[in-house]
Amino acid sequence: MTRSTDLDGLIALGTARARSRRQSLTPLRTQVLAVLAAQSRPLGAYDIQRALSASKHMSPISIYRSLEFLMEIGLVHRLATQSAYVLLKRPPAENETLLCLVCRSCGEVDEVSSPAVGQTLGSTLAAASFTPASRLMEVEGDCSDCRRRMSLSHPG
Repeated sequence: MTRSTDLDGLIALGTARARSRRQSLTPLRTQVLAVLAAQSRPLGAYDIQRALSASKHMSPISIYRSLEFLMEIGLVHRLATQSAYVLLKRPPAENETLLCLVCRSCGEVDEVSSPAVGQTLGSTLAAASFTPASRLMEVEGDCSDCRRRMSLSHPG
């Protein structure tokens, strides 16, 4: 399944964020962003490399560097549970807690903002005198579509 993503809008956002850091959204970074935008599932760096190598050879280190940059500017998240990367549908606002809901059956990733989790996390972080690099959390489980399919295949 592909997702409908405003690639031009993402590129404009990425360009603005890169410029604010006195850097640029290079052609390779733009291509990596486009590959991720075309997919609804997380992709590994080698998946991205294969998708791009159809046009020319790309070294894995170049892909990893591009992914790292896209993570730094808040457009991409690395899912630790899958060692894969996903385009954030909506980059989180400052101090917003964003939950990435990862379906362990189909691999789809959804994002939800949770003020309640954010408030509890904020209190916990303050009590620990800890400043997070990110307020993005992963939760692994089964999406509603997969649960429905499982209940139909195993009734009762």
